[in-house]
Amino acid sequence: MNVLITGYANGIGEEVIKKYASMGHFCVGIDIINGEKMDNVVGFVADTRDKDSLNIVKNYLEENKIELKSVSELLGMKFFIPSYQRGYRWTEQQVKDLLNDIWEFSQKQKSEFYCLQPLVVKRKDDDLLSSIKAATSIEEVETLLKGSWEVIDGQQRLTTIFIILSELKEKVVYSLEYETRNDSKDFLKNIVEDKKDGNIDYFHICQSKHIVSSWFGNKEEKKSKFKNVLLYNVRFIWYESVDED
Repeated sequence: MNVLITGYANGIGEEVIKKYASMGHFCVGIDIINGEKMDNVVGFVADTRDKDSLNIVKNYLEENKIELKSVSELLGMKFFIPSYQRGYRWTEQQVKDLLNDIWEFSQKQKSEFYCLQPLVVKRKDDDLLSSIKAATSIEEVETLLKGSWEVIDGQQRLTTIFIILSELKEKVVYSLEYETRNDSKDFLKNIVEDKKDGNIDYFHICQSKHIVSSWFGNKEEKKSKFKNVLLYNVRFIWYESVDED
């Protein structure tokens, strides 16, 4: 875990935090004055001379299970998109920006990893023991142990990266299941251009696939390098929400 500690004790400068977060520092929004999480920033600032401030940060990280996870660590996981979330709606510019940012990072690579915005999840209450007993292979057990997760925030990037990995012929990806859009799970696995007018989700998924395919073209060497960086050097801020029951 790479935590940014700076000397801003009298308040949080959002632009300063975003700057350091973009450089690969793992950050969590904490208001040092009252110890509350701040949702409008992507980092925290603590006075290194103030042990109380550092303890607030440490306790917050431990209680909410925040860490960095590479894309490769997500492979094999099961993600569930609840009904209250909107469908996939990333624009052409958003997809291109993600591709360009990761590629630019791969060319310079001044830091160890490229940090994505938070992926906020909650573990689903599945009967894991029964599922493991019913498993027919070691591989199935390993997948079950990775857990099933309800996505609270981060669906758009998760879906886009799924599309990119599919374009790069990654055999084992994670699964995305939708509470109210059951067909979208199968469509993501086998994107058919002719069906893009079937619903609005299909349209945006097809559009992103077309953008990704055009962006890579037939440059196999570029695909290979991008895939390696995406899997092992691109990381989500993994934020596991814990119920206070």
